[in-house]
Amino acid sequence: MTILCPIDFSEPSRGALRYAAIAAVYSGESLTLLTVNDPLLEQAAAMANGRGSLEADARRELERFFNDTFSGRPPAAQVEFAVATGKPDV
Repeated sequence: MTILCPIDFSEPSRGALRYAAIAAVYSGESLTLLTVNDPLLEQAAAMANGRGSLEADARRELERFFNDTFSGRPPAAQVEFAVATGKPDV
């Protein structure tokens, strides 16, 4: 089983990440961080920088956000980073 933590790079999502990480460590579950790219931005980035460029950038930012949240000392949980394309729910 895994705990899913959606990330929009805001301070509230940073708080949710801290809580999700504690829950993952406590329960022994893995933690998946997910961010969603808008399809229009994905197309524009593909035209400007090549296909998959926005996804790669988003994954790097997701990992940076995670490391910054825990000051480079991540919790003892298995963590996965996922990037999807679609309309994020607001």
